[in-house]
Amino acid sequence: MTTCVLSITILTYNSGEFIDELLESLYLQGNKKVQLVISDDFSTDKTVEKIKNWLMKLDGLFFEIIFLENFKNVGVVENKIRTFSYLKGEWHKGIAGDDKLHNNAMNSLLEDCEKYKNSSIVIGKARIFGNSNNINAIIPRENLIGKLNSIKKIRNYLFEGYTFPAICFLVKTEIYYKNNLFKKARRNFE
Repeated sequence: MTTCVLSITILTYNSGEFIDELLESLYLQGNKKVQLVISDDFSTDKTVEKIKNWLMKLDGLFFEIIFLENFKNVGVVENKIRTFSYLKGEWHKGIAGDDKLHNNAMNSLLEDCEKYKNSSIVIGKARIFGNSNNINAIIPRENLIGKLNSIKKIRNYLFEGYTFPAICFLVKTEIYYKNNLFKKARRNFE
């Protein structure tokens, strides 16, 4: 039997305009070592309908696919926390319904899971798309991220008001349970 290495959680809320692109990018990269946990936060557009249509296409391509539907809007933090009890992968990657995975992202993520197996958190890169002013921007910027080589430096960076987009993180799943990371998170936290 295949082992689940990576759990990807996808948080959606009125993501109907973009969800097809995300699910298509997953479809093209299906991998039996990856679990998908999709949690919708009571969308009022066609997000849920589109996800349900895609579930049939995605079936069999992944270790497992779980679709959670909220029947009231609970916000990003509660929607995220809801997914934790379903995670089966040693590693976790969170993305939003308006994100899209690069063509080789799944293989890259799995390689990072192996390469950094003794780490707890891996900070990768994301490319901004859909805005002509930022079309070639890569976040976090390489010249800055290379200098953040200790937990203390990363913490100071974050406390100064800078952020890393959620899509840049690959986190050991056990970290969520040990540190209760979302205890103080606010409604607009992503």
